Amino acid sequence: YKEAHGNCHVPLDYVDDRVLSAWVFHQRTLYKVHSMASEKQTRLESLGFAWNVDGNNTPFRQCKYDLQWDEMFRLLYQYKQQYGDCQVPQHYVEDPKLGAWMSTQRVAYKAQKN
Repeated sequence: YKEAHGNCHVPLDYVDDRVLSAWVFHQRTLYKVHSMASEKQTRLESLGFAWNVDGNNTPFRQCKYDLQWDEMFRLLYQYKQQYGDCQVPQHYVEDPKLGAWMSTQRVAYKAQKN
């Protein structure tokens, strides 16, 4: 679903895969009643799973910067699928925005460690 739609916001009424839709609903229910193992929660969150969605199946509190970050992360995921690593060059000719974004992520990570 994520590869086809770019997110993990499976609608409750997703007719293309009702089993997946029901499973996602069940996961959100387990999360809401605090019955989900933390390992499973972490794994789902690593995919960008949205726990709280509105009636339009849009995650709550998602600002444009979150959406941009999610899009760049999706591009990084595709890069890793193609090249087997996340070592995107700063001046990546095929996608300069991805190269610049990765550079920003590295700087932020180093600043956080210090």
